[in-house]
Amino acid sequence: MNTIKNLKITFVRHGTTEYNLQDRVQGSIDIPLSKKGLDDINIVKLKHNDYEAFYHSPLSRSKDTLLGILLNHDLLHDDSPIIENAYITERSYGIFEGLTKKEIQETHPDLYNEWIMNENVQHESIETVENVVKRIETFISKMISYSHNNILVVTHSGFLYALYKFVADQPLYLKPQDIYISFPNCCVVELEVNVLYHHIEFHLKIQDKKFYKKVNH
Repeated sequence: MNTIKNLKITFVRHGTTEYNLQDRVQGSIDIPLSKKGLDDINIVKLKHNDYEAFYHSPLSRSKDTLLGILLNHDLLHDDSPIIENAYITERSYGIFEGLTKKEIQETHPDLYNEWIMNENVQHESIETVENVVKRIETFISKMISYSHNNILVVTHSGFLYALYKFVADQPLYLKPQDIYISFPNCCVVELEVNVLYHHIEFHLKIQDKKFYKKVNH
């Protein structure tokens, strides 16, 4: 079967922030990179430099990580296509944001007890994992419709966990500690999307583990 489009996306999680070090929930709060976060950028290893566009979320920790990567790999030029995109931003954690787990337990005990069992906890202020998956699907659809085939994207751990659950068909309630993969700061995740006439194939590589999904259209 002929491939209509072959899209390659290299995802990178942003560098460490002070909230990461304090084990506070960040979500949609715009927390800058810490000194360690700036150092984290140096560990990013890219397989190639043939990117046609670069994407970051509206949060500064994403943008600054991307700019650091581009500087390190001599990819930052006046005409570099650097694009902000809200679809790849972190999951919003509402009333949990800015708090440690202990503080959440003290201030919202019932919701905390639900959350420790179910990552997809339901609350009017907290974005559902379903919605993050919808954002992932929308982002990929838009990238398929664009002319470029090879892009670099700096995103967030909540986005990457949702991406894993989407491709690997894992339950949305799973907590990070219940999953045998992880997304440390400045990790690299590769996604290849093959668009064929009757279906789309997703090939996801996380560290040395590979996942596959086929979706008819």
